[in-house]
Amino acid sequence: MFREDEKSLMVRFLKDGTLLYANDMCMNLFPVVIGENFLDMLPESERNIIMKHLESFTPDILTRSLMQEIGAMRIGWINRAIYNDDNNLIHFEGVGRIIKEMEATNILYGSSQVIPERKVGVP
Repeated sequence: MFREDEKSLMVRFLKDGTLLYANDMCMNLFPVVIGENFLDMLPESERNIIMKHLESFTPDILTRSLMQEIGAMRIGWINRAIYNDDNNLIHFEGVGRIIKEMEATNILYGSSQVIPERKVGVP
């Protein structure tokens, strides 16, 4: 599948919200600019929720889900923290899907869920 055919939103960003990558679907849906902070475009209440979500990652909890509501649209995000060998956070990667209300309940079981996962190379 070509990147242009992907129906998911895909982003990569630093812990401060600086956008490193966004696929075409994301760029067409949101007024984001590579190199700028995507958090700056959000209302403060939503920014605080997302910052708390990002702060909840650790080298032991690499992947988490988040439900985001933007007007009448719901996006289910699966976010992953990328750490180096010294357990320093490098960046985040997120994949989002625009979902219907029933799918939101079935996919994410609420607003935030820890998905158990191990870091590669850690027993």
